[in-house]
Amino acid sequence: MNTKTQTPQAPEASDGSVITITLKRPLTNQAGTVLTSLVFREPEVGDAIDAEEAGGGEAKKTALVLSAMCGLDYADFRRIAASDFNLILDATADWLGN
Repeated sequence: MNTKTQTPQAPEASDGSVITITLKRPLTNQAGTVLTSLVFREPEVGDAIDAEEAGGGEAKKTALVLSAMCGLDYADFRRIAASDFNLILDATADWLGN
């Protein structure tokens, strides 16, 4: 297992704005890397379209958009603790229209 701690890099937003979230409960991704924070870029129209095309409920669509915004694989993003998910939702609410 790779115990290296890192933050995945989200694709750069067009205006360079990002939101960094420090996770309360670090996440070990499928590659075995421990993630202690995530960096989110502003969502793009394509993120919403991709989520809509994937189908599912609102929680799934939101998670798909957020995983794209931080560059984290969706399977890994699904394993984020609920308390961290709530922090992420609060921090990105203006961008997501929540």
